[in-house]
Amino acid sequence: MLTVNHVNQCAFTNWYPHFHAASIKSIAIEIPEEVITLLLSDKIQYISTDFPQTFVAQVTEAIKSLGGKVFPKLDWSCPKDAKWILGNSLACTCLEDIIIAFKASDFILHDLTQAYDICLDQNDIHRPNQFHLVLKKWCNFFDSMHFRCFVRQNRLIGISQRNCTDFYGFLNEEQTQEDLCNTISDFFTQHFPGSATLDPNYVFDVYVDKQIRVYLLDINVFGQMTDALLFTWDELDNWTTEENIDFRVVGSENSIAPDSYSQYKVPLDLIDHLATPGGFEDFIRQVAKDNAMREDHQSSTHPKPKPSEPSRIAKSNRALSCSSFSYGQ
Repeated sequence: MLTVNHVNQCAFTNWYPHFHAASIKSIAIEIPEEVITLLLSDKIQYISTDFPQTFVAQVTEAIKSLGGKVFPKLDWSCPKDAKWILGNSLACTCLEDIIIAFKASDFILHDLTQAYDICLDQNDIHRPNQFHLVLKKWCNFFDSMHFRCFVRQNRLIGISQRNCTDFYGFLNEEQTQEDLCNTISDFFTQHFPGSATLDPNYVFDVYVDKQIRVYLLDINVFGQMTDALLFTWDELDNWTTEENIDFRVVGSENSIAPDSYSQYKVPLDLIDHLATPGGFEDFIRQVAKDNAMREDHQSSTHPKPKPSEPSRIAKSNRALSCSSFSYGQ
């Protein structure tokens, strides 16, 4: 039975102080309630003056101190379903990137409005009183080396490949599996058993780098709301303590799972529009109209150069081209 306390135990600000030495360097910033209101508002445009300047300064300084590029999330979720809006990457360099990704994310919306709705003792309390913006130092990780680990009664019972939408041949080598299982098991033994900050049942995500160092990425609730990946919750709930650690990876190209985030790769309203009769033709006409209006606007604001001044205008056009792309570079 899931309680509010179980959910709160998995909040980043609860576990990170105890596991920071084994985690990616991160900074958590309290989010003012007025920022929550802005995140829940309909408009997606970012206007810096709408936000408390103290908060803006804190975020700017944190990003700078973490190397200029960060991975953003709230206490529980990250906006992985909205990375399409930032050029298919969650590497953020400014508050504007973060706000736009958060406002486009259903996962973030769930945290802000329904964080406790699955709890038996929520008593009409849907969310915590205080949220945190969590900024993690950006790291270029390989998807193949992310793993999800399942703990029952303070015992590591299962490890699953995190990215189940790809097949990695080297992960199917018996020696590789044994080495990874032993490495993650040693990490668990060193950092987790008997932790007073966690329930005896929980899920944690790790990354294993080329030097076989393990980094704790996240801690999740042990239950249906957390993706069991290559396991099922029925087998995890009925696991006996006598069984060995089960290490599972995608075994072949035919075993690849569908991408659970594919539905988030384009805006839902665009899909609905294209599905209506004549929707695609209307979309093409609208794109052509928008392009024509953009060209007319550029022609009026940047007239064609006179023959005597090609060099100066050419530099101006290059500058315009660079400033037109804010994300995904």
